[in-house]
This record gives sequence, C-alpha cells and structure tokens, in this order.
Amino acid sequence: MWRIVVLLGLLWAVPAEATVSLEAISEATAGTGDLSWSHGGTSPKGVIVFVVQDSNSATDEVSSVTYGSLTLTEIPGSPNTSSGGENGVAYAYFAGSAIPTVSQTVTVTVSGSSSKIAYAISIAAATYTEVVSSDGTLDTTNCSSCSVTLPLGGRTSFAAIGFVSGENDPASNTPLTNWSADDTAHEHDFGNQTAGAYTYNTIGSSDVTCGWTQSSDDALAMCVAVSEIRPRRMTARD
Repeated sequence: MWRIVVLLGLLWAVPAEATVSLEAISEATAGTGDLSWSHGGTSPKGVIVFVVQDSNSATDEVSSVTYGSLTLTEIPGSPNTSSGGENGVAYAYFAGSAIPTVSQTVTVTVSGSSSKIAYAISIAAATYTEVVSSDGTLDTTNCSSCSVTLPLGGRTSFAAIGFVSGENDPASNTPLTNWSADDTAHEHDFGNQTAGAYTYNTIGSSDVTCGWTQSSDDALAMCVAVSEIRPRRMTARD
C-alpha cells in the first residue's frame, strides 16, 4: 500500500521554483534613432528590456529588440499606448532561454523619430525562466498612486516595471515600498515627461503591487513578473 502512496506522490509532485533575482540593470542613452548599449550580464537566465517613448507620438515605433545574437519576444500587453492626455508608449520584451553570457550589446531598432529611453534587466536563476504575469493596462491621465496588481499564482517571482509619467522632474516619481531598494532607481527626464524602470526587491510568491507615486498626473506602464520554468509532472511512464 505504501508503494502506491509514494508513486501517487511522485506523479503529482511539482518541484518548487528556486529563487530568481536581479543580476544587473543598465540603460541606454536616450535618443530619437536606434538605441544600442552594453549590458554587463554574467550568466543570466532571463532578460527583460523596457522601452519608454515620450509624448511626441502614441504610435508603436519599436521594430525589434536584440540581446547580443538573441531576438527578444514582446511581452503580452506590450505596447501599452496612451489613450489620452500626454502621449507616450511603454514596451516590454523578454527572453528566458538560450541567453548569451557575459556582456552583450542590447539593440532597440525603431521605425519612428520620437525620443526613447530603454532599460535592460538580467535575471539570475538556476534554470530557464518564463513570464508568469504581465500587465499593460496602467494608462491614466490622473493618478497620484499609480499601480496595478501582478497575480503570481503562487509562483516565486522577480518583478519589474517600466513607466512614463507626466511629471516634469524625475525626483517627483517615487517607487512603492520594497521597489528598487536593491538597486539605484533608473529614471530619465524627457523634459515635459519622465520615465523610469524599477525592480522589486522582495522575491516571493505573493501577488505584487506594481507602480509608483507622484503628484496627480498622467501615467503609463508595463509591469512584468518572471519565474523559473516549472519542471513537468512525473508520470507513471517515467
């Protein structure tokens, strides 16, 4: 009888994910053409690239994003395009396997001349990673506490945000509690707008409130949570 119980346990057991964490974060020099910069990753198991576009256009102007020789995939919900107020666009791209090691050149190829800033975030983990939750619905002309909830479904995850704000000064944007405490906040001043990328320093399986605070103004963002890929369930055939 005990053999049957053990076998059933093996059939249904799903090993828990190990810890995922921030490896490195870097940013491009903002510009109106293609963006290209070096990211100092060591041996990442996941890469997120956020691109933020200023108020000149609410049109999708990003053609592709590459990390070394690897082409990243656009994350569900991206691009988040402004529907009113000050225009802007927030993009998010990801790769969770076959990622080149050591420093790589990140390239954002564009199709329009709006000013853009981009951020690369590499993730450390024991094995390949995947996006477990993403949100591109934060788009408002009037918020002071701007946030959405990323449901993690009990998955141990790393979270990050790329955003554009109607604030004129990056100092007016403040990450929420437990955001960016493990790294210097990366923020940019477009002039009449600001942009930034924050990382969440609490690695866990509870749903994450993703956002920032500001004076009442426009806000637009992409939020992403990444976890290790779960091994498949064992079967009787195994």
